[in-house]
Amino acid sequence: QNEMVKAAILGVGLSLLMAFLVLLAATRNWWVSLFGLVNITGISAVFLGLVPLIGWSLGENECIFLIAVVGLSVDYSVHLLHVYNHSKEPDRVGRAKDALGEMGISVT
Repeated sequence: QNEMVKAAILGVGLSLLMAFLVLLAATRNWWVSLFGLVNITGISAVFLGLVPLIGWSLGENECIFLIAVVGLSVDYSVHLLHVYNHSKEPDRVGRAKDALGEMGISVT
């Protein structure tokens, strides 16, 4: 079990580092990339918190799922942040509305 925890931490840490680099390359804005990283970290933390609540122990499959969760959240975050970053709206509230209007529908 201890080795699984170490592997999960290493896998998620490397995935988050790669996620930040992908966000940075996609948006070319470190501030927006940082917000995306916070979003991805939050999604991963929620998944990790749900694992014991549904009665799972941290095994091989759960470690793989946790890394996949990072990957899936990167996909959505990159699209959302890309639309936000390229919005023609002058202020951040308008940009957020534009991004959610364009990409938010894909979540529902």
